[in-house]
Order: sequence, then C-alpha cells, then structure tokens
Amino acid sequence: MKTLIDNVFLETETKSKFMEKATAILGEYRRLKVFKLKSDLSPISVF
Repeated sequence: MKTLIDNVFLETETKSKFMEKATAILGEYRRLKVFKLKSDLSPISVF
C-alpha cells in the first residue's frame, strides 16, 4: 500500500516538474517569438 502511494506521489511530482519545464520552455519560446517579431517590424530599434 505504501509503495502505491509512493508511486502516485512520484508520478505526480514528475508530472508537475515536466509541466513546469514545458511552461518555462513555452514562455521562453513566446518571448523569443515576440522579440523576433519586434525586430522584424523595426530593424533600426532593438525593441
């Protein structure tokens, strides 16, 4: 019984870590995309 609970906990922990990583990657990707879009729109200015 204890191992079952441990397994579920481990799985949940892994899932939340994965979700955190995925969210971070997505956020970074969006940020880069926006930055690229801005630089495409105005090559003279950085922002």
